[in-house]
Amino acid sequence: MKHLTVRHLPITLQRKYWCPLLLLLVLTAWCMVPVTAENATTDVRIGVLANQGIETCRVLWQPTIDYLNTALPRYHFELVPLTFENITPAVAEGDVDFVLSNPGIDAALEDTYGTSRMLTLNTYHDGQFIKEFGGVIIARSDRGDIRSYLDLKGKRVVAAGNNSFGGWYSAYREILEHGIHPDRDFASLTFSESHTVVVDDVISRKADAGIVRTGILEQMQEEGKISLSDLYIFPPDDKFASPGYPYLYSTRLYPEWAFSKLNRTDDTVASSVAFALLSITPDMPAAKAAKMGRWTIPVNYESVADCLKEIRAPPYENYGVITPGELVRQYLYWIVAVTILIIILVALSARLTIANRKLRQLGQDLEEDIAERKRVEAALREVNRKLNLLSGITRHDIKNQLLVLDSFIAFLHKKTASPDVEQYFSRITETSRRIAAMIQFTREYEEIGVSSPVWQDLHAVISTAAQQVTLGPVWIENTVVQGTEVFADPLIGKVFYNLMENAVHYGGKITRIRFLCEESGEAAVIVCEDDGTGIAADEKERIFDKGFGKNTGFGLFLAREILTITEITIRETGVPGAGARFEMTVPKKNYRAGKKD
Repeated sequence: MKHLTVRHLPITLQRKYWCPLLLLLVLTAWCMVPVTAENATTDVRIGVLANQGIETCRVLWQPTIDYLNTALPRYHFELVPLTFENITPAVAEGDVDFVLSNPGIDAALEDTYGTSRMLTLNTYHDGQFIKEFGGVIIARSDRGDIRSYLDLKGKRVVAAGNNSFGGWYSAYREILEHGIHPDRDFASLTFSESHTVVVDDVISRKADAGIVRTGILEQMQEEGKISLSDLYIFPPDDKFASPGYPYLYSTRLYPEWAFSKLNRTDDTVASSVAFALLSITPDMPAAKAAKMGRWTIPVNYESVADCLKEIRAPPYENYGVITPGELVRQYLYWIVAVTILIIILVALSARLTIANRKLRQLGQDLEEDIAERKRVEAALREVNRKLNLLSGITRHDIKNQLLVLDSFIAFLHKKTASPDVEQYFSRITETSRRIAAMIQFTREYEEIGVSSPVWQDLHAVISTAAQQVTLGPVWIENTVVQGTEVFADPLIGKVFYNLMENAVHYGGKITRIRFLCEESGEAAVIVCEDDGTGIAADEKERIFDKGFGKNTGFGLFLAREILTITEITIRETGVPGAGARFEMTVPKKNYRAGKKD
């Protein structure tokens, strides 16, 4: 019987093979352990607006991410710094689960992508929790030519980002309210990559003025990067000053940054994150690094929405805009009713016009028969009386219809108090007002020539007319010698009234209206001149045409008609830009000079 001989491998060879084998067995056993909810981790990406640059964002917010990883070990949190340009695409593509951004961006993301606001950030300074922030408008302290909003005209302005709330939106609102339009009034407007770069550009004279969020300047001074004495800070308006606010500011203050979750983010994860963040206190490393104090439940962001509406920023870029189609769909029945009323008014106006034409034709026919003059004059007076009666009745009917129209408009306005349709109500109201003015014109035109011309004290007529005009700060200088008389229609006072009223309303910078009377050869010239904007050269004769002008267009037309009755002519001879000058030439036979003292 043979015996098998067992040969033993050398010890070194045994170790050579057994060590890898043992490692393989351990890895195999670890892979076979089932993965359960207790030992699995979920990746959670938190996007943060890097308003001071990517690296600064990591320095400020990585400690908060580390805190969350420690407080919630079931999840693995990752910081995703986002610039002003890529924060919206990151949310749109679902690259993050939560996002921390300024309230302007947060409002746009909520409207467009359905994000939900969870928390509001509170910063911390000198033992004080700060729940609001705003914008700071800066210039170099040695730029004495930049001390107000008007001084920004023609200047180079740099802002932190075109969707930065503190570094642009908040200041943009104040700039617009001061009558400045950046696209028209600034020499240039550029947007920087961060707030600190804005400050550097202003100090290095690359820009004349800059806009950053509150707290940036104090932070940069603490870090030794700037000295506040080198900068001029635009002061806030008194109406929204906030005594006790610890930072320098120029604008209204708004709620601080918002922490929001995306629509797809699991509610359980969101609740855990919110609870962990609400537990942060000012003495914790995460709070100190981010220079914050705490997180609170969301505050009221209505003031943010008001700002975005004012500047027409997302999601309110089309705020107040309504298309004609939408107007028709919403208010079809009211539009039909108003249209019918307008048609009735137009028909009544046409009736009045036809009646006036018949009057003129009848007058021409009666003048042809001189032999029957007395009978014709009697008939003409009777016709005029009846026609005036008809005109008066017609005007009365139109005024009643206008009253009904105005009542419907007022009722409609009250029922639909929406800024979307405000401009259409304004146009309807203006149309009604112009129709009423036209009716008044027909009444005044009927009175011309009804009474015989008489001698009138020119100085007294001008003074009386001036008392009927709402002059405001405009000063009337009546240098016509008392006792000077003109032979004219009794309505000549309306001529001077219209001249003064037109000057006050359309004279622009006008401060003074002067009347004088000069003798020139075989005539006298009554002058009305002012220091307003004057009349354009191509309009000097057209302003006397019926219907020409900014209001009803009848004032100067009536003035010329009244003066023509006694052969008085009127023309405009002023220099455009230097003021209007109306010269009324009176024939010598219709003029009596007064005696100077």
